[in-house]
Amino acid sequence: PYDRMISEFGFQQGTWHGNRNCTAAALNADLQAWLSEAFGLGGAAPEPKPYMMDCHLLPQAAYVHGWDARRSAVDPSVKSCGHVL
Repeated sequence: PYDRMISEFGFQQGTWHGNRNCTAAALNADLQAWLSEAFGLGGAAPEPKPYMMDCHLLPQAAYVHGWDARRSAVDPSVKSCGHVL
């Protein structure tokens, strides 16, 4: 998940912000805001948004199995891949 977050930050900076604020402090601030919003931890978004940022904030297991948004947990009873490497 860390690599996906770094990738998303770089994409956001390069695409929308012209790399004007590509610093460790900006990375940490953005990640804290994104994770709070994704998991519905107060602020402007009381409802979780687990699929925001192109699903980059979901746990890796959620790509193979299902994601139960109500419980904010991987659902191992669902399998979205026919062959797991």
